[in-house]
Amino acid sequence: MSDAFTLLQQDHRTVEQLFEQFEQTGDFAVAIQICEELTVHATLEEELIYGLYRSNVDTDGADEARQEHQQAKDIITRIEALGPDGDGLAEVVQELKTAVEHHVQEEENELFPKMAAAIPETVGLLGNDIVTRKAQLLGLRESDKASRLSPSVSGQKPNATTATADNM
Repeated sequence: MSDAFTLLQQDHRTVEQLFEQFEQTGDFAVAIQICEELTVHATLEEELIYGLYRSNVDTDGADEARQEHQQAKDIITRIEALGPDGDGLAEVVQELKTAVEHHVQEEENELFPKMAAAIPETVGLLGNDIVTRKAQLLGLRESDKASRLSPSVSGQKPNATTATADNM
């Protein structure tokens, strides 16, 4: 069984490394990778953690965490809109980093420990749910990328098999 908070903290460390990589390279692809990682991570927390936290531990804390996620989503939208040649990318990524660092600090030092103390049995079962849902989200993300990259069916040229079949 996987520990829920260890898995989420691993996501935090991954994003921290990506922020460092972006600071070194300024690469838009790294900025997008940060956005994708955070989007999956936020979905996991919103679907599997915050509802439990809200109903069993701290309503205001859960609401604040959701507001911080919304702030990050708004910044992510701005990064994606800038595109690879957008001016001010480094500044907007830095804004996201600052927001994420604050959020991670609160989660790791307040939310996770309070939740573990209040509902340890439930928290103990969340790890597998996180692993399963993350795999689903990553699969959806990959299929979305593939659909954006592949030509539409109507725009495809006929291949040899369909051309031959149509001529018969």
